[in-house]
Amino acid sequence: MTTALIDADGIVWASSYFTEGFPDHIARANVNEVLETLFTDLNTQDYILYLTGNTNFRYSIYPEYKAQRKDKPKPTNFAVCREHLETYWKAYVSEGCEADDCIAIDHTARDYKSLIVSVDKDFDQLQGWHYNPRKKERYLVSPNDATRFFYTQLLQGDTADNIKGCDGIGKTKAKRILDSGSNEQEWFGLVREAYGNDDALAMNAKCLWLQRKPGEIWQWPEWASPMESIYGLDTGPP
Repeated sequence: MTTALIDADGIVWASSYFTEGFPDHIARANVNEVLETLFTDLNTQDYILYLTGNTNFRYSIYPEYKAQRKDKPKPTNFAVCREHLETYWKAYVSEGCEADDCIAIDHTARDYKSLIVSVDKDFDQLQGWHYNPRKKERYLVSPNDATRFFYTQLLQGDTADNIKGCDGIGKTKAKRILDSGSNEQEWFGLVREAYGNDDALAMNAKCLWLQRKPGEIWQWPEWASPMESIYGLDTGPP
């Protein structure tokens, strides 16, 4: 049976927003309902839930990572929903990284044969089967499409995480740029040319890249020429 790797961060936010102002027991009941509905839709009880912990290596690389969220108040039931997922549903809590990284590590270790369950588009940099619970959509990402998605992210940035990408490049322009290539080496060269700044490229890549192994951080490709300056970011080849 395929194991479902579930992004529980999204469940915390959805349930706490939905039950804003309601008593704690209503918030917990909503979490239960969301998960039970999900298991029915997936037709499985083989799952692992993941939550993001308090530490994340990305903040040491880019202090402004997700900075726009710092002063945004959480829903009143946020802590209740999260605690219920940890204690009752035994969700795994990440250390030093995000739940996304833990899911990517587990999915890779399973040779991409698990099912990633999340509404977060960032997981599209991983090949294999995905399920979007909001759309109730199951879809397959090929290895080539997964790689291209990462380079699309580098060009566009990610406003949700306060990663700016290349100035003036949105979805349409990013597609036009990458359409000029057909493999990772060509896409890397096109993205590097668009940036015109190796340090900015490396910083964004380190923040956008989901870990495939514990402690892994994106490194400058061995087949690419070294950067002329790295300003202490350790982004060149080892």
